[in-house]
Amino acid sequence: MNRYRQGSESAEFLVCRKCGVLAAVVYSEDERLYASVNGKAIEKGEAFGQSVPVSPWKLGVDEKRARWKEMWFADVSIA
Repeated sequence: MNRYRQGSESAEFLVCRKCGVLAAVVYSEDERLYASVNGKAIEKGEAFGQSVPVSPWKLGVDEKRARWKEMWFADVSIA
């Protein structure tokens, strides 16, 4: 995985080095790690729930962070 940050640099994007597909996004706050997984990138189409569209460029930094903590998986670890 390649890791990079963009925009507010609050979240870290995990991208496949071979194909360039966005695999996941992680955000850390107060020693908790939150993550969102690109369900379309998972082999065999594992379901993680209903997709929720968003226009991140329309959200402020604090709005993004609040949304991530509400909707993303919490207390994850990356192996």
